[in-house]
Amino acid sequence: MKTVTPTRTLVILGARPRTSASDTLGDVPAGGDAVLVVLGLHPTPDQQRLTEDALTLAAERRFTLTAELVGSRDKLQERLHEATVVRISAARSERRRWNLSGPDPITAPGAR
Repeated sequence: MKTVTPTRTLVILGARPRTSASDTLGDVPAGGDAVLVVLGLHPTPDQQRLTEDALTLAAERRFTLTAELVGSRDKLQERLHEATVVRISAARSERRRWNLSGPDPITAPGAR
């Protein structure tokens, strides 16, 4: 008997993401679960475009996608605890501001 561990992919989008929806979510399987976290209180046009593309991709590939705005580090930390795979599409300055890099970064337990 083979046990399958459910995977929850979390994608963090900065103000100017430089990836596409298929690059960040292309490996989420049908029936899978993904969360798109948009940093900030008001989405930028680039964030809106990528979110729309991601929702279309989720519908085509039949996986669950939740998209939400996150305006604080604490809220981001809460969301990260639910992830098994974390991908970040944010500029270096945003990574520093949101504490996503550096000596003591926000991390997801068990994330790859």
